[in-house]
Amino acid sequence: SMIFFFSSRRRHTRCSGVSWARRCVQETGERGMILDGFPRTVEQAKKLDEFLAKDNMQIDQAIEFKVNDEDLVERITGRRVHQQSGRSYHLKYCPPQVAGLDDITGEPLIQRKDDKEDVLRSRLNQYYEKTFPLINYYASRGIIQQIDASQGIDPTWTTLQNLSLIHIS
Repeated sequence: SMIFFFSSRRRHTRCSGVSWARRCVQETGERGMILDGFPRTVEQAKKLDEFLAKDNMQIDQAIEFKVNDEDLVERITGRRVHQQSGRSYHLKYCPPQVAGLDDITGEPLIQRKDDKEDVLRSRLNQYYEKTFPLINYYASRGIIQQIDASQGIDPTWTTLQNLSLIHIS
């Protein structure tokens, strides 16, 4: 699973990482923001709530993208990247024309360290230990939505767009 958080009003700007806070509040004003990858713990969520409350803002919606662990492992460990350009491939879903080689340059593709199975399984363990409790935290406030992200990109995107809260600009 992955969780995204939506804060304030109806139009959103995407913000990522811990350093997002001050900049996003200043830049988004009445439009609100989408938080990608933050908060990651209930403690961070509580601090975020305090911070947003100072500007009369709050988290309005939390979205959990539900995908079982084995599907995540397949999706992530199958990724390959052309290091110089950043072009991305997938062994199953979007393979290069020639196995292991970039379609444009013919140079070798790499598997990022974070995409290796042992690293991913460690990250999943951390997720269940530290991040998964956020689902209950936001469910207790009645603001969590779950999306079946195992259904593929297009149906998942359609489901996300159909949530009345989200109008991404």
